Parts: sequence; structure tokens; C-alpha cells
Amino acid sequence: PAHIIDLMPTILDAAGISGSSSPHLSTNQPLDGVSLLSTFKGTAFPDRILYWEHQGNRAIRYQDWKLVSMSSEEEPYIGGWELYHLKDDKTELKDLSSRNPEKVKELEQLWNKWASENKVFPLNGTDLKKRGQLFKRTF
Repeated sequence: PAHIIDLMPTILDAAGISGSSSPHLSTNQPLDGVSLLSTFKGTAFPDRILYWEHQGNRAIRYQDWKLVSMSSEEEPYIGGWELYHLKDDKTELKDLSSRNPEKVKELEQLWNKWASENKVFPLNGTDLKKRGQLFKRTF
């Protein structure tokens, strides 16, 4: 699986530009994505963990597992975490969270660590402006 965070590294790789060597791409943080260029040439894509959050909705995908949680400004974390095994359930219809609490806990801990490191909190959508201001200060 690939993610939107892979687009910039792929474009830079195709152009022969290292993200760290371009003065126009200088940031305090390395790019999170990876280049997909070798995949387009037939090389197997490395297994990795994908994390995301958008307007309080959050998810992590690791190997064949995906843990997701929905939120809204009016009702944070409506429904808690849902767990899906994508190899067996590509359309995410069978929530396995109640049958696999240890897997939920493992993935939730990974997601929380990533969220802390990337200034994702607070999550409930009510403080998005403040979060944006904090993000701008890191560059």
C-alpha cells in the first residue's frame, strides 16, 4: 500500500533530487513518505506502518491489519476503535476489535506514539486552528 505522503519523495526521486539537497525543500523534518519509483519498475514495495488522521478521524495500517476510529466536532470518538483484517475483509465489513483486544491495544499504542511525535493532539476537531499554528512553528 502507498499513501499520499509518498508523492513528494517519488517526484523528487524521479527528478534525481534528494529532499535534503534542495534549498527549496529545506525543513526541520525529513519527509515521512518513501519513493514509489522502484515499485513502478517492478521492485517489491517494503512493508511499513501507515498512520493518518484527518479532522479527528484516525487510522493505522500495519501488514494485513487496519485500526480506525471516527470522530466529529459534535461527538468525539463516536464508536471507538474498529479493527479489520484486510486480507480476509477488503471492504472492512467485519469489525474484529472485540475478538482481538490485544491487537487493538498494540496498534493503538503505535498510533498514539506517532500522534504524539507529530503534534496530532488534540484530536476532537475543535482545536484544528491551534494545531495548525503549532505545526507552522516547527518549520
